[in-house]
Amino acid sequence: MTGSEILSYCETRLGRSLDSDLALEAINESLREIADAGLLYAIATVTVDDIDNKFEMPDDYTYIEQVIKKDDDKEYLYEDYTFRGGQIEFEDEGDYEIIARKMPESIENISDSLVEIHPLFYNAIKYYALAWFKENDQFGSKGSQVLYERFNKRIIKASKTLLRSEPNKSWRVIRNA
Repeated sequence: MTGSEILSYCETRLGRSLDSDLALEAINESLREIADAGLLYAIATVTVDDIDNKFEMPDDYTYIEQVIKKDDDKEYLYEDYTFRGGQIEFEDEGDYEIIARKMPESIENISDSLVEIHPLFYNAIKYYALAWFKENDQFGSKGSQVLYERFNKRIIKASKTLLRSEPNKSWRVIRNA
C-alpha cells in the first residue's frame, strides 16, 4: 500500500481533495503511534572491550527481545545486560548480537510504499489518517474519536494475529487402551 492510496481513501471518504503533505504527516504520525506494536525487528552487533562503556542503540529501537553472546564458534543467550534510556550496558566483554523490536520507518514521499509494516496494519493506518483529517476539520469531533478507536482496535487485532502465528508450544497426548 502506498501513501497515495491512503490519501485517495481519505479523499473518497471525506468527499473532497486533501493536501498530500498533510496526508504524509498523518501517515507518518500513525506509524509512530503503532511503534513497536508493529512487531518489526532489527539486529545490531556490538563488541564490548570495556564493561564501563555504554552503547547507544538506534533511536528506533524500543525493546530488547534477546541478546546473544558469541564466544568462538558458540552462541548462547546472554542476560547480564541493562537497557535503559536507549543505552545498553554489558557485564562481560565479548561480541554480542542484539535482537530488538523497532519502530516502523517513516515514508519520505506520498507515493512511497509502506513496505516495512505488515499489511494487517494498513486499515489501521487508513483509519488514523481519516481521523486526523476529521479532527483538523473540527477538533474533538465524535467522528474522529470513533476513528481513532478503530485505529487502536486494528493495531491490537493485527498484533495479536501476528503473535498468535507462533508455533504451538503444547501438545495433547491421546492414548488408546
